Amino acid sequence: MALGNSNAQAQSRGKNKPVIVKRRKEVVAGKGLFTGTINMTPFPDVNKPLSACALGTPDTTVFHDGGGDNFAGVTIGTKVYTRRRVNDDFTLSTDGAYKAINDRGDNVSITIVNGAMTSLNRC
Repeated sequence: MALGNSNAQAQSRGKNKPVIVKRRKEVVAGKGLFTGTINMTPFPDVNKPLSACALGTPDTTVFHDGGGDNFAGVTIGTKVYTRRRVNDDFTLSTDGAYKAINDRGDNVSITIVNGAMTSLNRC
C-alpha cells in the first residue's frame, strides 16, 4: 500500500517527459508566428469568398505562419492558428471565408480550408 494521499496511484495526465517536450516545442515554434485580425464568424461557402466582406468588423486575433503581421506576405497554404502554438489541433477548424484586416488596414476576405489559407481577396 502506498503512503500519501489516495491519488498516489492515479495517472499524472500530461506531465510525462514526452508530452512536456512536445508542448515546449509547440510554444517555442509559436513565438515565430505572426498575428492577424479576423471576424471569427465564417461565410460557409468557400466558393464565394467575397461574401465574407459583408460580415461584421474583424475583432479576434489569430496567428499564422505567413510573412508578416496582419496577413502581409502570406501565400497559399499559410496555416492559421487560434493559439500561439504550432499544432494542428489549434488551426481554424471551420472551413469558410473570413473577413480580415490586411497590413494596410484594408478589409480582405481570406478563405480557409482544413486550417490552411487557400485565397486572399480585397473587399
